[in-house]
Amino acid sequence: MRVFAGVAVLFLLALCVDAGITDCAPGYRFDRMSGVGCVQDKCREVPHAFYNYVGYCVCSACGEVGCSGDKGFEKECRRAADDKSCPSCVYACINPKDKCPGEKDAAVASSAQTATTLSAVQNPTSTSLAVKSNENNTPVKVKGRMMAFGKPLRFIRMYCGDGRVEVTTDGNGEFEFEAEGGAVGENYSCEIRFEYVRNDRTYFQIHATDDMGVQNLVHSFELKEGGVSEDMDMVKLLAEDSEGGEALAAIYTHMSEALEFYIDGLKEDLDFQLPLHVHAFMPDDPEKSRAEYNGDNGVSSINIQTRDSIQGSPDRQIMLYHEFSHYVMQALYGKWPYPEGEMPVKERNHGGLLNPSTSDTYVEAFATFMSVVMLKNYGDSDTSGLDPSKMSVRELIAVYGNAQISDLEEDHTAWEKNGRMEEVAGAGILWDLVDGEDDYHTLTPEQMYANYLEWKKDREEFNEYTRREYPEETLLPVPEYTLEDMRTAKLDDDRVELDFQKDVWPVLRTYHSDFSDVYADIVKKRPDQKKGIDEVFVKHGFFRDDQRGNGAYDEFEPFDDVNKNGVRDEGEYFVDLSSETPQYRPNQTIGAPANYQRLTRHSPLEVPGQYIKVGNEVPYYRVGVFYPNKPQLTHTYRTRNINGKIYIRVPPAGYNATILIAAEGVTTGSPLVFTSEKFNRDYPQSAERGYFVEHDFNVSGEIPPQPAEPKLHGSLISSTAKVPGWMWIAVAGGTAATIGLIVCAAVAFILILAAVKYVSRRKT
Repeated sequence: MRVFAGVAVLFLLALCVDAGITDCAPGYRFDRMSGVGCVQDKCREVPHAFYNYVGYCVCSACGEVGCSGDKGFEKECRRAADDKSCPSCVYACINPKDKCPGEKDAAVASSAQTATTLSAVQNPTSTSLAVKSNENNTPVKVKGRMMAFGKPLRFIRMYCGDGRVEVTTDGNGEFEFEAEGGAVGENYSCEIRFEYVRNDRTYFQIHATDDMGVQNLVHSFELKEGGVSEDMDMVKLLAEDSEGGEALAAIYTHMSEALEFYIDGLKEDLDFQLPLHVHAFMPDDPEKSRAEYNGDNGVSSINIQTRDSIQGSPDRQIMLYHEFSHYVMQALYGKWPYPEGEMPVKERNHGGLLNPSTSDTYVEAFATFMSVVMLKNYGDSDTSGLDPSKMSVRELIAVYGNAQISDLEEDHTAWEKNGRMEEVAGAGILWDLVDGEDDYHTLTPEQMYANYLEWKKDREEFNEYTRREYPEETLLPVPEYTLEDMRTAKLDDDRVELDFQKDVWPVLRTYHSDFSDVYADIVKKRPDQKKGIDEVFVKHGFFRDDQRGNGAYDEFEPFDDVNKNGVRDEGEYFVDLSSETPQYRPNQTIGAPANYQRLTRHSPLEVPGQYIKVGNEVPYYRVGVFYPNKPQLTHTYRTRNINGKIYIRVPPAGYNATILIAAEGVTTGSPLVFTSEKFNRDYPQSAERGYFVEHDFNVSGEIPPQPAEPKLHGSLISSTAKVPGWMWIAVAGGTAATIGLIVCAAVAFILILAAVKYVSRRKT
């Protein structure tokens, strides 16, 4: 295997310059950015001619930017190889049936002969290999399948034989082509480009940073008599190319999943500002969003920073789902949701309760909710050996660490964390509307009770450890359950269950200016479920609180931190709430959170202060969250150490959850344990200083290396296939979800307790 990419080409050409190899034949000029060095000087002056991906001047029925209906000019008329003014230059592009102007002056070669001739003329120092032919002059047939993480890489494009052959894998990841320009016994190369091409549309391309081309990998194999069967494991090939290279296959896989979820599962026609450019491995910048979508100026792009692009990132999959859903919203709506009428201040992204409307909240809630629905459908593509279709949402969290999902079943409110949780509360509303019992258990009561007994034993041991090491923490006793409790357990805590595809998606796919607009249309769609729908909205604080506040700033109220010092200064705008947790009263308007000052308000963010200072370089930490009265919500997740701090997600007040944090890959001598009640009590102080606590985890053993950043290869290259089968796993309506109530809790805490290896055990 060899790597042929933008960076590699530039490096090699730089060596050529140092060696003085920049002299070109008459009619040619040296082009550092080409793949051949010397390119025909006036190629574009020839009607229907253009530079191909390596710099050859060629003719095409379609040209550089796709067919426009003006076809029939793919025959190249070239001057003779010994022409003194411009050897082998294209001087005309004509219909294949026509003769070249001044036929005697032209040497019209076959595509294979042309490529060989140009290679010698345009790069004088290169040595042209003689092209051997098969005895019957029939090209060798090549077929195979491209896979990654046990799944086919669908609709990925390849250029083979120095660009002579363009082929795209089908819905099963399979490909087949004739190796033009190759011969038995020779090595033949294919450039695999990370772009999704289907039905003559290039849906997305994966780039590295802003200034590199489409990422690629070149794979070579030997042509054999009778044909070649060349199956490609992209994870293996990328890992061999560079440590961590398999991240590119993971990004392509997640983007394919997101795209196919919408165009195959939901039957949406996404033909908006294609291709979507995915810029991975952007420089890490704590002042910018870790991932963002931009659809301005006629170009759609997703930028994702390096820390979330690398293989092993716990958040990359759901981030890509989230940002792609922003693209889908813009594609479907044609514009962004925005409040109607004049607003006192401008809407700000992630502004939460400070914003004059819930337009931005709806934008973010839509993307968060849809990313969770996709995660439920696919599971995690980066891990093999487990069957995500047989796991509940909670177990997916426990195994794969997507902590964002845990926020959705927890009843976060719009008023929480100084109003910063409004978009999370909005996504929780959408989730509560569609989730059902099957999302939390499918085991028999007897199986659940057996698992509970094992979990109870572990929990009692954990409580004993916590009381000894953290006597200041208040823990609830381990709950007592009976077999009868398992038979009557109700794990979905709301009284509404709408069908995602029939009830909710038809509403979300059409334009809405804000959340109250969404509420009105959902109730209109299912008036028979209005009572349950209202309860869900109220539970998350989406109602107009018309009770007056005290007129003075309280530490729990949202404020506009103009100077970004973490505290409210005199004169900074604040939202005057009636209390820290406004209570719904009959006849108050449901649909969007608002206070008495703004009764006309129609209402994967990192919340300030939700960090732990760890003081070491262990790359990842495991966080376990235990709910004593809602064990089905118990989960564990991974979080990345960035500059000595880890970000955590904590349940709202009232859940009495216990959080345990331990370093991953080392022995943790002093795991951190605290309760959600203490965290929420201390939150104003945490937000002011920027973190909750600083803790010495007393780690021992060799610290794992930081995740590798792969070599990046930008391609210089400026089909109709089978549609993949679609397997829809709905989140409502009784479809199979999986493992049950206590299994999630048991799996989550068994994992984290194993990572910690209790101090009490280690000391004996």
